[in-house]
Amino acid sequence: MRHFIFLSLVLVALGGLAVDVAADVPGAKPVQVEQEWKGGSKEAADSDIWKKAPSDTVVKRQADLAALWKAWKLPGEVPTVDFDKELVLVAAGAGSNTIKRAPVMLDGKGNLRFTWTITTKEGPGFVCLLVKVSRAGVEMVNGKPLAK
Repeated sequence: MRHFIFLSLVLVALGGLAVDVAADVPGAKPVQVEQEWKGGSKEAADSDIWKKAPSDTVVKRQADLAALWKAWKLPGEVPTVDFDKELVLVAAGAGSNTIKRAPVMLDGKGNLRFTWTITTKEGPGFVCLLVKVSRAGVEMVNGKPLAK
């Protein structure tokens, strides 16, 4: 716990915000990231669209992914995801920042831990990160039950 508090203070002092970077859960195993997409904008008109991110960090349907992809103006075609077998996890924030994810971990109780850090630069725009992983063995994401 002291390590997490110290790391949080260091990141805040350096202009970053720590978002639950403690991925050292006993018995947790890393989950392979199948695909990852990053995006964002430096335009003032886009400053609030990061709020379209799902509050539980999980995209649940192809239609929701398509709407997010369009709203965030991500390049290329919307990827096709088999939501019965895969999950798309989302991190987003305001400003022209940088998001860095920790390894995605799955513990022995089916809890998938998706954590990240984001810098806290002032200014217009937004930044986003989407990550596709296998749904195998996942019952919860960050302690919240996953809809069947």
